[in-house]
Parts: sequence; C-alpha cells; structure tokens
Amino acid sequence: MKLRLLLPGAFAFFLLASPPFASSQTSGGCTADMKLIDCVKRIADLAQSFGDKLSAVYTEISRRELPVGTVIASILPPDVFLSSKNPQFDSSRWVPADGKVLPANSIYQQMTQQAYAPDLRSLSRQRIVLDVVDGVAEAGQVVDQLRTPQFSDANWKFHFGLRNIQGNRANNDFEQDVDNFEVMVDNGKVVAHGRTLNWKHGVWGNWANGSTNFMGIATVASPFYYYVKIN
Repeated sequence: MKLRLLLPGAFAFFLLASPPFASSQTSGGCTADMKLIDCVKRIADLAQSFGDKLSAVYTEISRRELPVGTVIASILPPDVFLSSKNPQFDSSRWVPADGKVLPANSIYQQMTQQAYAPDLRSLSRQRIVLDVVDGVAEAGQVVDQLRTPQFSDANWKFHFGLRNIQGNRANNDFEQDVDNFEVMVDNGKVVAHGRTLNWKHGVWGNWANGSTNFMGIATVASPFYYYVKIN
C-alpha cells in the first residue's frame, strides 16, 4: 500500500510498504514492527526537531547579519547595484549613501531620527593616492622619467622648488642688481635656472642651469560607490 503523511511546515513523508513490511526500517525512523500511529508520531517529532533547528539557524543568521547603519563600498554604480542585474540587492535593506530621503519607517530612521541617508558622495569624488616620489631633478630632465613605472598611467602632479640655482652676471661690474630664479616645467622638461641683472647697464646675464627639489604625487579617481543598510 502507499501511505502519504502531510505534516506542518511543508514536510511530506512517503512510506512505501506492503504487509508485512518489506524492510526492517523505512525512511523517517520508522521500523517494520512499529505501529502506524507510532510511526506518525516519530515523523512528527523529527519534523518538529528540524523546524526548531531551522528556526535557530534563522535566528543566528539574523544575529550575525551586518547591522543596520553599516556602510559598504562597491564598484557597481547605482544604476547597476540597484537593478535586477544584481541578484543580491534588496532595495528594502540597502540604499545609496547619497543624502536623499529615506524610505518611510526604516529601522535606520527609527534609530537615528534622521530622515535622510548619510551623504558620502564626496568620498566617491575623491582621488586615491597611489604613490609619492621626491628627490632632486636637474635642469632639462624629462618629467615623465620621475614617475615610478608601476604607476606611470596614473594622474601625476609634480611640485618643484629651489635647490641649487645661482645668479649669473653679464659682466664683472660692481653694479649688479637682483638675481632672477625660475623653476617650472616647459614642454615636459624641468626648467631650473638663474640670472643676474646689471642695473647700471640694464643687462641680464645668461641663464645658468641648476637643480631643483621635486615631489610627485600619483592619484587615481575613486572607483567606489557607497551604500548604507537601513533594515
């Protein structure tokens, strides 16, 4: 005969047998010499035990879940993160940290008394420092050669300052005036030179090359977008 037992919690057990039972034990813990009512009770006990364990698992998962107010960074922009393309996204639990109005009655709103999501858009617009270099550059040196090779494609900003630059006179007259120093980049090369004005004759000396201190900073635009857990 075929006996179907339907139990609460979507558990269904099927016992297949013909009197006498074909085997000494069937699924669900029932034995061949067990009365039908005892078998049903055994299966019910197993189902209850499984249900209790499952409930405990759900409780523990909830306890260990990321707490409300947690902020995560993702390389997915909102039009992808918030769409069906992202199977793990749940709009009832995560929203962009963009300072906009929160969904009504969120746990985050109840806990913080804030009607708006935190605004972390400035973090998405910031630049991340990849490398910093410094040293001495000579006049005429190619600036790109000052970059570290592994970050050569990054956005580099160089800063230069005086190091060893001297004025240069047009002659040996006593009457000399101010020294003029220049440190800059021209056509991708370092310019570091100086000259001196003879005020009596209004004549500048030729530019004399020198060296400069430099510092270079390599940065890249932040690839991250920020989202906050609200439920």
